[in-house]
Amino acid sequence: MIKILITAHDTEVGKTRATAALARALTDLGKTVEIVKAVQSGVPEGELGDADWALSQIENAELASAQTLFSYKAPLAPIQSAEAEGAELNFALVLNALKALPDNSDIQLIEGAGGIAVPLEHSGKDYADLAHELEVNFVVIVIQNRMGSMNQTRLTYSYAPKSIPAGIIFNDVFEDKDPAVTASNYETLTQLNIPIWGHIKHNTVDISNLAPFYEPVAFE
Repeated sequence: MIKILITAHDTEVGKTRATAALARALTDLGKTVEIVKAVQSGVPEGELGDADWALSQIENAELASAQTLFSYKAPLAPIQSAEAEGAELNFALVLNALKALPDNSDIQLIEGAGGIAVPLEHSGKDYADLAHELEVNFVVIVIQNRMGSMNQTRLTYSYAPKSIPAGIIFNDVFEDKDPAVTASNYETLTQLNIPIWGHIKHNTVDISNLAPFYEPVAFE
């Protein structure tokens, strides 16, 4: 089973949308996909969580499944949200829960919470450590396509485990984008040899620009 961590440089920049786009693309190619939200916070009772929303965007839903391992109501960082409910959350709990999942899909998409360095316990262990311990095959870093994102992009990419292939998926969080900004972002990352694996247009799960990444994954 191919394991892919979907993380980002910040919160609310499109991880779930990227997860949905990848799941939709891969199931369209006939692959079975398991969507896993490891830790979720800030979702009111009765509302769709990230994993379930991503699943709802897939046309071939019979090829996919979704689950959330740890969910807390307070809109806080994972540790603090868990503590607000009197619950325990630590790195080992998350790691062991992920390892215990059955290996019955072609591809497992693991969506993080916030950015890659969000701690999963007070020692500071985070999603980069999780990617390393799980030996994921790829790390997808979702970046908000805007002016001024290159600093965060470089820092996040540099922080990802060096032993795991990582790349960028841009997401147009806002509708009106200056083409010059997009061109500049692409040019900068190309010059720095940071892989660009796709681009999601505003408010879509448009898969057309993700083919350079997901097609090799699907047929690996």
